[in-house]
Amino acid sequence: FPSYSITNNSKNGRTIEELVSVTDSITGNHELILLQIGGNDILHKRDSTVVESELRTIVERLSAHTENLVMLSTGNVGGASALSEMESAYYERITRVFRDMFIQVSADTTLTYVDLFVEPENDPFVTEPEIYLSVDGLHPSNAGYDLWYQQLRPILLQKLTE
Repeated sequence: FPSYSITNNSKNGRTIEELVSVTDSITGNHELILLQIGGNDILHKRDSTVVESELRTIVERLSAHTENLVMLSTGNVGGASALSEMESAYYERITRVFRDMFIQVSADTTLTYVDLFVEPENDPFVTEPEIYLSVDGLHPSNAGYDLWYQQLRPILLQKLTE
């Protein structure tokens, strides 16, 4: 996207709750605002109804600064090879709850949600973790992030050429 200026306001480990206060400092109009958020909320087992309220606040605030608000979160956290079988099942359930909430917020607002969830039997992060997960068994590898980018890219192109 060579004709666009990109500002990266990321912070490792940030939760949706922490992002609410960041939105206070956003000024001006932006062609597109991209959020990658929610994975840490899942890992911290935050209450999804509280997170939903926070996300709706974020969407309301950021919608005043862009017509193109796009969010991706994470794939199935339960698919991480670093987790035990019991933890995997638990985090898959939480991921599904959050995913449903993200989809609902997107349906109710101007937010475009990029759904990265894949059922475990078809999920390359589960079937080929040595390729798609980093050595920590939790975060995507370069190949894993590339998979996510391939899903995100057409949406970005559509939004930026409308």
